[in-house]
Amino acid sequence: MDILKRKDSVPNTDDISQTHKYLSRIVSTIGGIVAIVLGFWVAFTLSAKCVVAGLTLVLSGIIIVTLEAPVLYCMRISFLEKMIVFCDSKPYWLKTFLYFGLALPPILICPGITTIGASLFIFISSALYGSMALGKKAKREEMISKMGATQGNKPNLTLHTPA
Repeated sequence: MDILKRKDSVPNTDDISQTHKYLSRIVSTIGGIVAIVLGFWVAFTLSAKCVVAGLTLVLSGIIIVTLEAPVLYCMRISFLEKMIVFCDSKPYWLKTFLYFGLALPPILICPGITTIGASLFIFISSALYGSMALGKKAKREEMISKMGATQGNKPNLTLHTPA
């Protein structure tokens, strides 16, 4: 299963550009790899809380890399392939909340610069998928017509320039 040849089976994604999809996959993959590396870094400490936070980061990174770029290490594992196809068929808001949920616990367990730095990439991935879940912004005319319909009259849209 190649990352570039996978078809998007998420419903209603016609308006999302391929560039945005690939950007979110690339950022998420890099974020997962950074989370794994920095998770090991955080785990090698004397604090038990930070060891747990580091292992949580490593697990989060493995989950993210598995979902975003399975070509890196899990092409031949059949149950992972089924899980990836299942996750790819779900809407983007689900990945948004999943990644947000994966990034938050390490920061709450052991707040430190390394933990925050590793979780930041996962938060950025979550934000990218959130923007994909929201979809494309409507055209100006469509927004004006909907605003007029909700207010019951035509809105006054005169531009005021400062004098």
